[in-house]
Amino acid sequence: MVKYIAVLLSLGGALPVANAFGPRPSPNAPSGCTKSGCFFSYTNPAGVNQGRCGEVDAAPRMPADIWDDQNAVGEYILATTNWYTVDGVKLKQKPCDRAGRKQKGSQTVSWTTSTLMKNTCSTGCDCDYPMCPDSPDVPRNHQYCSLCGPKFNAPITVKFWVAKGPNPGPAPSPPPAGCKRGSCPFSYINPGNVNFGRCGEVDASSRMPGDIWGYPRAVQQYVEATLKYYSIGDNGGPEGGALVQAPCDHTTRFQKGNQSVSWTDPELMRQTCSVLCYCNWPQCPDAPDDPGNQLDFCSLCGPTFNQPIDVEFWYPKLAAGTAQLK
Repeated sequence: MVKYIAVLLSLGGALPVANAFGPRPSPNAPSGCTKSGCFFSYTNPAGVNQGRCGEVDAAPRMPADIWDDQNAVGEYILATTNWYTVDGVKLKQKPCDRAGRKQKGSQTVSWTTSTLMKNTCSTGCDCDYPMCPDSPDVPRNHQYCSLCGPKFNAPITVKFWVAKGPNPGPAPSPPPAGCKRGSCPFSYINPGNVNFGRCGEVDASSRMPGDIWGYPRAVQQYVEATLKYYSIGDNGGPEGGALVQAPCDHTTRFQKGNQSVSWTDPELMRQTCSVLCYCNWPQCPDAPDDPGNQLDFCSLCGPTFNQPIDVEFWYPKLAAGTAQLK
């Protein structure tokens, strides 16, 4: 949805070009739109993307000489706010409200629509978009054909501002049994006729941020999500079994061999990281956690905690003498 911000802002930038050769309206001098910052924003309803606000600064997409032509600036703003809505939410020429919000996440989006630019630029600037060059403007004629060139139509970043949640503080209850700092084992057991019924074990504690251990509810959510979404054998091999949050039984088995495997479920990561952390996995950065804000542990979406993990294999001791295990 945010990609449409760029669509309309490019629309707003191109319309003054189309008006350059005819009678020009004289809107009031714009306020809040200057060379140092010309912000447009929209706020989602509370039930959409947690009511986040999306914001772009259009100033870098406007030529320097346009600021001396306040009519042109006014037209840019008027066209942008008149033509654009996000699911019925009207775009406003102002930044996101900082009160009760924090900046979290961003997305790079396209800055143009080919249909609009082709029609506008061919009419007002005699060039065929996207082949229009970075032409010089002619301010005395109120002509700003640089808006059709590649410089002002490069992708742009939309910043998201999300509501701050209440600070619940660390929960007083202990962490889930068997999952603690330094040891959080998950395991599965193959059927008896698959790989000698071996058990595979990983320690997930190395894939969890240090600050999460002060929030047992977050640890529990991590365990529950792992058990619900992580499947063994998704790569089409014979390995398989139900994942449990417990180590392999080391008393009746012996350890032999290991394998490096992926520790992520792509579908889970894409949905969770997009909705909760406003980033597109696997491009999510190693973001700092904010556990006081609704148990926010977005570092879990970054590359550090999603590196491949080693699975240790534990075989039944009765199988120790088989030729395959020698």
